[in-house]
Amino acid sequence: MGLDQVKNFLTNSHDIMIFRIGAHEQVWDGEAFDELYALLSKEFGPWLVKPGPEELRVTLNEIWKLPVSNPDQGRIMITDGGRISGDDNFLFEEFYAHWCNVNDPLDLKSCLDQDMSLVASDHENPKYNPWGPECQMTPEAEDILLGKWFGLRDMADAVNRDVTRWFQTIPEYSTRGSMLTGHDFFLSTDMIHVGIERSLKVASEMRQKRQVKVGAYLSINAWAKTDPDTGEITHRRLEINWFNADESNHQVALYDQDPESGSGLPIMVLYPDSDGFFVTDIMLPQPSSEELGYQAKCVFDYWVRIEDNSNGNPVTKVRCLEMQPSWMTDNADTLGEVNYSDLMLTITHDAAAYK
Repeated sequence: MGLDQVKNFLTNSHDIMIFRIGAHEQVWDGEAFDELYALLSKEFGPWLVKPGPEELRVTLNEIWKLPVSNPDQGRIMITDGGRISGDDNFLFEEFYAHWCNVNDPLDLKSCLDQDMSLVASDHENPKYNPWGPECQMTPEAEDILLGKWFGLRDMADAVNRDVTRWFQTIPEYSTRGSMLTGHDFFLSTDMIHVGIERSLKVASEMRQKRQVKVGAYLSINAWAKTDPDTGEITHRRLEINWFNADESNHQVALYDQDPESGSGLPIMVLYPDSDGFFVTDIMLPQPSSEELGYQAKCVFDYWVRIEDNSNGNPVTKVRCLEMQPSWMTDNADTLGEVNYSDLMLTITHDAAAYK
């Protein structure tokens, strides 16, 4: 993600972005930090929010009221987990993030289970307000050399749909601790939707543990491959996901028009196990942020829902691949008095490593 993309978003949205610098791999001296912070201050100055005594533990309305050059546009708050010096008076304190540093899906699940249990038992601890569970795997050198994993996409494909399901269905993953979850190739998750739902739940002071009975969603498959003979690239395939479906009574239906606003028939029907996914052959384009725009909408003309397999009646609400660049503003009446640190946000891990 380039700085121009961030600025375009801030220009066209009223929402509040957190820009996190996770670490500095090389040795940085004070001059290097000064240069970085001068660049960030220059590029993001019109939207830059500086921290107060409460850091991230302030409401959205309080952030929106802070003086900035462009009050009708977005806001940005910056953290740097690797800072050691420099003119950094505009940096917010780095939130606690736990990196599991594992290369196996079962180990990631075990690590996240421990994290969620710990935070649930100590959720009043300011250390976890907010905190960041890192929900991706990390390869070792031999994993790549010996072919266990073929890169970040391969590892993301191995865990992202499971991570989404864990947050949707496991009560312990709805801890009171405020979360900013990190993912590789986050488009193959449904975590933005999960985060919005959880944030709205916080705003409504619904503190009971979240349980989802049944659901289906669309995502963009993380895997990509190139045919060695033809050079043809297969990537960005539409993926159908579902969880807690009734194997005897449900079907998963994919539409190319919204079934709630028309009478079209599904273009694909799947008869699911309880939890599962299906990667279609439909390859989706990659529009620019300018082509997408900055209003909530269904990006591509595909919708999915779970239906009664005896009559096609809907069991769940229909879902699409929806972009929501202004969800905070759209829900300002509900979210305005909620602390930013109480929201559930989705972090784009390794975003600068991919075009």
